[in-house]
Parts: sequence; structure tokens; C-alpha cells
Amino acid sequence: MRNPYAVFCRHDAQVMNFWRERWVRLGSLGRDLTLALAIKIAALLLLWWVFFSHPALQSMSGINPGVEAHLISPATPEPSPHANH
Repeated sequence: MRNPYAVFCRHDAQVMNFWRERWVRLGSLGRDLTLALAIKIAALLLLWWVFFSHPALQSMSGINPGVEAHLISPATPEPSPHANH
């Protein structure tokens, strides 16, 4: 029986060879910069996940109704006393 995924495996090997050759051609400075950038991105994502991905307390998950009432004013604003002048 033939492997129906053999074409994909061959394609994956070609893609890996392409990226491996490109990595070698990049030079030591390019490799160092790429690696440092990848590490920094991973560290920033980790910090975001640890501190900002979910609320610290369950009570912090929604807006306080008092704050919501203060921020969202009624649809009919009061007229200004200086409007007639």
C-alpha cells in the first residue's frame, strides 16, 4: 500500500531543507538577532499570559454597576444654564 501522505512528507522535507539552508546563509549576527528576538517575544507572551490573560479576582471580571451608571449617562442630557445667552 502506498502512503497517501508521502507527498506531504516529501514537501515538508523540502521546506525544512530550504529553511535550514537559509539559516546557514544568514550568518552569525543574523542568527543571534533572530534568536534574541524569538526569546524576547516568548518572554513577552509569557508575561502577558501570567499577568494579563485572566482577572486576578472573580469580582474583577465585570464592571461595577455604580461605575457603569456613572460612565454611561442617561440619553437626555440636562440643558446648560448658559444655553440661552
